[in-house]
Amino acid sequence: MIPEAQYLKLLLLHPVIALAKANGCLRIILLTDAVNDAAQRFYQRQGFVVSPMLPLRLMLA
Repeated sequence: MIPEAQYLKLLLLHPVIALAKANGCLRIILLTDAVNDAAQRFYQRQGFVVSPMLPLRLMLA
């Protein structure tokens, strides 16, 4: 049985993936904090892989 919190995440994630595919998107890029191991494991179980891309940030405040 899937824990409720994980079920809710899947309930939100799968329609987004389906919508992206239906609209011809080639990839979905998401960010998690480097210290958020649980989120990284969750997304990896959904087929996401670590990207060689390097995120850059400009802090405005």
